[in-house]
Amino acid sequence: MRLPLVALACAALSCATSVKRPPVEPFRYQGHFATYPTGLRLVAFRTSHAKRATVIASYDVGDADDPRGKEGLARLAARLTAVAAPASGGLRLRERLFAAGVIDSAKVGADSTDFQSIVRLARLDEALAIEADRLREPLAGITKEEVAREGEALARELAADQGATEGASVFALAWRGTRYDRAPPTPESVRALTLEDVRSWASQHLVPDRLVLVVSVPEAPSEAVRRVLAAFGALATTGAPDEPRVSPAERPSVAGREPVLWTDMQTRSIPGTKPHLWLAWPLPGMKDGTSASAFAATVVLQQRLWRAREGDLAARVTGVTLTLERGHQGSALLARIELRSAEDAAPVRNALLHSAYDARALDDYAQHVAVRALARRIDVGLWDMEEGPGPEAAWRLRATGEPDPLAAFAREARTQLGRSFEEYYRKWITVERAVSVAVLPGAGGPPTEAPLDEPGAWIPIVRTLGAAAPGATEVRELLDPPRLGEAFQTRLSNGLRVVVLPHGERPIVEARLLVDSDPVGGAGGSLVPSIALAASEKAWTLAGGHTCRASPFLPRREKISFRERGSANALPEMLGRLACWTRRSLDGDRVDAVREGMTSSLARGEATSASMRAGLAISSALYSPEDDPLASAPLAGLKAEPARRWLLEQLRPERSLLVIAGKIMPTKELLADVEARFGGWKRRTSAPGEHASPPLPARRHVLLVDVPGAELATVAVAYRLPLRKGSDEAALLAVQHDVGTRLVALAGPAGRILIHHGGLPHAPTLSTWATLDARQVPGAIQAALDAVRNLAARPLASVDANLARWLVARWQAFRFDTTSQRIGAVEELFFSDLPLDAWEGLPASIASLTPERIQAAAQAVNVGREQIVVQGDAATLAPALRDAGLSPEVLPAPQPAR
Repeated sequence: MRLPLVALACAALSCATSVKRPPVEPFRYQGHFATYPTGLRLVAFRTSHAKRATVIASYDVGDADDPRGKEGLARLAARLTAVAAPASGGLRLRERLFAAGVIDSAKVGADSTDFQSIVRLARLDEALAIEADRLREPLAGITKEEVAREGEALARELAADQGATEGASVFALAWRGTRYDRAPPTPESVRALTLEDVRSWASQHLVPDRLVLVVSVPEAPSEAVRRVLAAFGALATTGAPDEPRVSPAERPSVAGREPVLWTDMQTRSIPGTKPHLWLAWPLPGMKDGTSASAFAATVVLQQRLWRAREGDLAARVTGVTLTLERGHQGSALLARIELRSAEDAAPVRNALLHSAYDARALDDYAQHVAVRALARRIDVGLWDMEEGPGPEAAWRLRATGEPDPLAAFAREARTQLGRSFEEYYRKWITVERAVSVAVLPGAGGPPTEAPLDEPGAWIPIVRTLGAAAPGATEVRELLDPPRLGEAFQTRLSNGLRVVVLPHGERPIVEARLLVDSDPVGGAGGSLVPSIALAASEKAWTLAGGHTCRASPFLPRREKISFRERGSANALPEMLGRLACWTRRSLDGDRVDAVREGMTSSLARGEATSASMRAGLAISSALYSPEDDPLASAPLAGLKAEPARRWLLEQLRPERSLLVIAGKIMPTKELLADVEARFGGWKRRTSAPGEHASPPLPARRHVLLVDVPGAELATVAVAYRLPLRKGSDEAALLAVQHDVGTRLVALAGPAGRILIHHGGLPHAPTLSTWATLDARQVPGAIQAALDAVRNLAARPLASVDANLARWLVARWQAFRFDTTSQRIGAVEELFFSDLPLDAWEGLPASIASLTPERIQAAAQAVNVGREQIVVQGDAATLAPALRDAGLSPEVLPAPQPAR
């Protein structure tokens, strides 16, 4: 079955509103859809010319199908498939995926269990064979001990993500009396599950007629079909299901039942929590064909909640988050509102419910917002399809029978504008339908602590991955040079560099205006750029029309990136919005308003989360110890003139780069348009400032950011590195991956590890962030310190060097595939003072990595000057850190003022 031609954002989107927006260029999806005798369904898409493929195996089973009393069964069984091994004694599934260079993930939702693999096209057959083995023998070789171990890891993840558990409970309340009305998984329910439970689940649900396979390849869909049939064979073509199943598309919608009307707010008490409020509105599910209206309602409601939070509720509310949780039969809008105090719950609830509904305000402007949001969502869909559709393709196929998710959404958008959307909003976003739950601090001690693993208990698993890591030959086969240096480059007479980077077949384009400005010295200077950009009248008149990223966290060098992306035929509009920033203007009154708002937020302690406070602290320690970005006093003294002067002096063409990437060629017409829009940007006659490297930190420093009552902790260990230009980038990447691997071995699968190589070109950094049990913090810090110290002292063992090299190669293999990735790489090179061809030799450099090169890179790290930031409960962590010889400076938790 060929998927149809679709004009993805039709003229209806531009004629139904005053938004002047050209229609998105039509694009024909080259796809194939088939249902095989066993019930297995395949959707194949042709993607762009990047040499990557995506495989999504989506099973028709999720949290809503867990038996009562066995909540978490689907999640545990999905985890266990990764450690399954053939009865003959081969590698485990996750080791096979790792050895094939696959980036894999698994997610269990209310209605589906999705396994996703991203792989280079040359290894696609291998990835498909592995996925077929998951279907053929999903729990081969699984033992009771592995069920207990993976169950404990899942239990710890659930304990760490209380917000997700609360959200699932509120979703269940919104759909009380339906299949979605069930308790969410808990650590206790997961720990009680047995090997017999997961075997029974797998035999019932991981079967061909519950599987939708979505394969995206940069080749003809017929090739994808051939590859799938070769891998799955009889799993697709031989036999039929034992008994017909009721497909989700045939299940009745839960939206048609009589609504449950709510009048009272429920209250829950949790020890140690901060007061917050949940609001939820049930919506029709995907099978009802109203996804476009649900998305538009999300945007309109988000705007209303934000206006209320910034207006009358500013003294009571510190934050609002809104998410759309989609299900096959029923969806819901979930809003989480952070409160200043428990007493604010009832008045905030009443005010927000009436603000959300307010029938009088569903006017032309709300329709304008909804239509614009739908048009932009279709644009986003085009971008997503550059890599291939995600799990949503399988969800929509099950719910509606439609194999082309973006075409279906575009059709819905055409039919759900105007009065149709107005009726939808008035029906579903009402006071009576809304669920409200206040979560307040309660009495009682902390929950019972789970036993800790012995240090290094997970090292055998990491070692097994190291043994599975391929050698240098496979690395060379996996990697291709990015070829960024082949981009078209020119320079305007005013000094503005222009780069045009053709890429892909989708009718999408992204443009970025990058500005390399001078640092701002003095107390509070790091915040001057953000104030100036926020206060500029362009930041307000173009609300929603651009994204401006100005980094106030790097006080020694500001990196400013103005971004636009959309359909290819909208490029003139995009360039116009970027060019407006070159006509510098600033509203002095707005500077005062922005400054006063930031000062007030800092003083109340609400502007920065614990993670943001930690990031600000570590950046300040690495680059500018004299500038405290969390202090409100210096900020209060800033006036409009420094911001105006910064905007005038620093946005200068000779220090800027305009880069355009996507389905675009450097034609005479494009270059003439660029010249017309940016050629009048006047260059400055004064010489730019020098970016001198800030001094190295004098010594190791440990900062503890207090998060009272937190059971988990986050540890960041950051090092200053040698200058990036001329350094051995591949070896430094290997150092950071080795450090991360050792922290993974310490934390186990319940831990979350993030490694980052970045910073300033004149002061690059390597940092490792680990989220883990608070009791593991001293050991994690010591493990990170020992890892770098040991790397510098002696070469890695061959198995560890192989592992580090393959980890670097897997990351590098998918770094330059999409338009956004390639333009992001150009941005990174520009802000690192590197030429566009700087990374052409990385594949060969990675393939030739040796233990000695990794050792040399570790020796160049400034050991002894580490900056360590810990987020967690200071009452527990401070004594433990002192006992470990790591005397911390404690940054107290802010005490919000009423």
